Amino acid sequence: MGESAPAGGSHVYLANSNLFRATREALRQATGMGEAPEGEAFLDWCRAIGIWLVDLADGPVNDLPDSEREARVRAGIGRLAATIRETAPECVVAVKSSIGAFVRSAAMEAGLDEGRVEVLPFAQYQWRAAYVAGLSAILREREG
Repeated sequence: MGESAPAGGSHVYLANSNLFRATREALRQATGMGEAPEGEAFLDWCRAIGIWLVDLADGPVNDLPDSEREARVRAGIGRLAATIRETAPECVVAVKSSIGAFVRSAAMEAGLDEGRVEVLPFAQYQWRAAYVAGLSAILREREG
C-alpha cells in the first residue's frame, strides 16, 4: 500500500520510479534470480504472482500541505478496507512509515489480522536499503 501517486509524473506502474526500481531489486533478491524482468514485463510478473500497489489517496499528495495531505490519505481508509476485503491478501505492506497507522486501520476495518500488516520506509535516500532488505525478507518469509 502506498500513500499516493507522486505529483512528479513517475509511478510504479510507469516502471520509472524509485519505488519501482527498489521493489524490482527486492523481488530479485527474494527469489534469488540473477536478473528480474524489466519494465512492463516486471509489472506483469508481479501481477501474476499476486503483488500490486494500491494507493491510499486518490491523487498525488506529495505537493500538498501536511494537514491536507493527511486528510486525503485518511479519506482513503474505507476504500482500502473494501479492497482488502475483496482481495483477501495474505499480507499487506505499507510502503511509507507515516501511513502505517492508516493501513493498519483499514486492515482492522476489513477484518485482516494485524500480524499480516508490515510497514516499511519509503524506498529513497538512506531508507532504500532498508526497504529492499525488508521487502525481500517479507517475501521470503511468506514463500516459506
